[in-house]
Amino acid sequence: MKTITMIIATFIMLATNISAQWTITEVMYDPIGSDSENEWIELSGPIFPPEIKFYEDGGNHNIRLMQGNCQENCLIIIADNSDIFLESYFLSDTVLLYDSSWSSLKNTGEKIGLKNGTEILLSEEYPAISKEAESLHLKDNIWTAGQPTPGEFITLSAEVPEFTTLTAIITLSALGLLVNRIKKKYV
Repeated sequence: MKTITMIIATFIMLATNISAQWTITEVMYDPIGSDSENEWIELSGPIFPPEIKFYEDGGNHNIRLMQGNCQENCLIIIADNSDIFLESYFLSDTVLLYDSSWSSLKNTGEKIGLKNGTEILLSEEYPAISKEAESLHLKDNIWTAGQPTPGEFITLSAEVPEFTTLTAIITLSALGLLVNRIKKKYV
């Protein structure tokens, strides 16, 4: 019985940790004209808890939810200036738009990510391969340059299926039935 309890606890921890992951899917670091206040990052994942910060160039930046309604499997935009972003792009109500502020993403590439205090939750280094007005898209774990598509789902063939609490419950139920059959057979 102790073993079953440990297995259940492990599955619940895995479900919590795996479902709380984000992936950077698109980076706009060199928009037309001034980069200042026109840059943005797109991610996929769950809504951010309040303590999460965006980091770039060694600096941590507060983020504030401006619009959108989604809890899990969300598309998320972190804009250097959300008002300016909305002048150029339309987002559906299910895309989360966060406002932040940073000096400027480097056109030569840099590490960006998410932090909770000193803990790095996500870190990705984007390369300098796009031309002005193109964004970088992460597909098949490779960065490619192309037209900006903020807030649009792009199929990533290297995506890992989400491991949800429901998946854990179903898996644990099946595991419990298997353990009971084994006990009956050998007891």
